[in-house]
Order: sequence, then C-alpha cells, then structure tokens
Amino acid sequence: MILPGADLDGAYELAERVRLGVEALRVPRLEGEGVIQVTASLGVSAVPTTANDGAALVAGADAALYRAKRDGKNRSARAVVAGVVSAE
Repeated sequence: MILPGADLDGAYELAERVRLGVEALRVPRLEGEGVIQVTASLGVSAVPTTANDGAALVAGADAALYRAKRDGKNRSARAVVAGVVSAE
C-alpha cells in the first residue's frame, strides 16, 4: 500500500489497524463447521526516513515484513532507520 504524505509512524499506525482488523475476522469454514482465524504480518518503510527511492522503499518494507514474521508473526514492523531498528 502506498500512503502519500505518511511518515514512518503514520504508516506503522495504519499497518497496526489493518493487522488488528484482519485478526478480528472470523472466516466461516466451507464445511459450515466453525471458523478460521486469519492473521497478518506487515512491514512499513517511508521516504526519506528509511529509504531514498522507490526501490529502497519496497526493500525496506519487505525486510521489515520478514522480520515481523521471524519475530513471531501477526505483528507489524518498521524498516531499519540508519542502521538501528525502530522500537515496535
């Protein structure tokens, strides 16, 4: 998702709202018995905070996404800022 004008914190806050919304979903099973719980992991990046161009923006968000997955899934993570991981 591209958010013109959003900074890293704003993108993170939206990612968390999306993640919580997905987590709250209860998808009915096709067989009609019970529901499936769905979760999401998201990574965010922002120009110029964590990237200088489009390629770096995508790469930063991708790296943050995989860090969120490694850290336990069902979470959002910010891209690295100047070699330091932002507080989650």
